[in-house]
Formats: sequence, C-alpha cells, structure tokens
Amino acid sequence: MISVGGDLAAAQAVLQAKTADAAQKKLMELGLSETVFTTLAAKVSHRARSYVQKYANTTMTVNTILFDRQGQIVGQSHCSEGT
Repeated sequence: MISVGGDLAAAQAVLQAKTADAAQKKLMELGLSETVFTTLAAKVSHRARSYVQKYANTTMTVNTILFDRQGQIVGQSHCSEGT
C-alpha cells in the first residue's frame, strides 16, 4: 500500500481493520482503493503467468478481476500476455 501512495499511518489503519470489508472501506476513505486493488490484481496476474510459464513452459494471457462482497469490481488488471 505504501508503494502506491499510502503512508505508514494509512497502512496501520488498514492492517488494524477487523475484516476485509472494513479494510476496503478504509482504503476507500483514504482514496487508495482503486490504486491498491488494481495493483493487487496486476500482481495476481503476473504470478499466474509465471506459474504457467514455470510448470507448463508456455505463455498465456491472464486477466484478474477483484470483486467486493456485493459483487462490485474493486480492481482489475489489464490483459497482457507474458509480461
């Protein structure tokens, strides 16, 4: 979270949240929700591509979409192959 613009106090506030929903709401209050979840989605996609490359020796397009508990999109990666 700090790497995408949050400070130490923001990180502590999110880490102290009792639930994932409360953490998401805190990120929304801080104006960091979209950036944090988009970055998280990109990291998930990258790890999935790396896993496929390692174990299947091939590349594939991976796109990750993250949803909140109400089914609303909170972040998504951009489709990319092998990056």
